[in-house]
Amino acid sequence: MKHSGKARKAAFKLMLYSLIALAVVWALGAFTGTMVAIITAVAVALTPMLIVVWVLFAIFTLYFFRDPRPRVPAGPNLVVAPAHGKVDVVGTTTEPEFMGGECQRVSNFPLGH
Repeated sequence: MKHSGKARKAAFKLMLYSLIALAVVWALGAFTGTMVAIITAVAVALTPMLIVVWVLFAIFTLYFFRDPRPRVPAGPNLVVAPAHGKVDVVGTTTEPEFMGGECQRVSNFPLGH
């Protein structure tokens, strides 16, 4: 017989390939399961620290966007800064694009009152 034994070889080859595919799928599943377990453990371990960081962020945000009562000084010829700040520079500067030449510059530094 011309084709004697070829079916058996093909069957063994198919069984070998399916066994290799099964081993690869199992290994990927085990690796994925391990990675999920590691990521879950890290997330659980970091949760208290992330909560503390978020609470500090929330407190800072509420402090930064507060609405303080302005302390407006009384007196003639005073230069008062906007946004509850301190005037640190009053002078002359050149600004060609917007003002088109020489202009007065009033610079301020914001303060937390």
